[in-house]
Amino acid sequence: MVKIGNDGTVTVSSHCWETAKASTTPNGMARVLLMGLFSVDILLKSNLKGGVSKLDPCSDRRKALDPRKLQALLDTVVNQFPTAKEADVRKSINGRICELRHQVKSKSVLV
Repeated sequence: MVKIGNDGTVTVSSHCWETAKASTTPNGMARVLLMGLFSVDILLKSNLKGGVSKLDPCSDRRKALDPRKLQALLDTVVNQFPTAKEADVRKSINGRICELRHQVKSKSVLV
């Protein structure tokens, strides 16, 4: 296990860390770390800040991602890519979560 973030309390597997470090963009690194920090099940039920979907207000309320893990991810990406903007990394994280939901939805329609 490898500690990430500025406070050193969050860890990811060494495989996840090596894959994340090999990323050539901040968004790529964030996406790898996201999948290493959170299970797919958690990601499907969550979004960055929590709350109701803006696209489907009738859907279930989403839980916020663990703020400690999220901050460790953001700190790590910004430390690795000093020119990265935290807002862009956050957008990338939300984008990846939306992609996962879409993939699951598409598979359930096909089955």
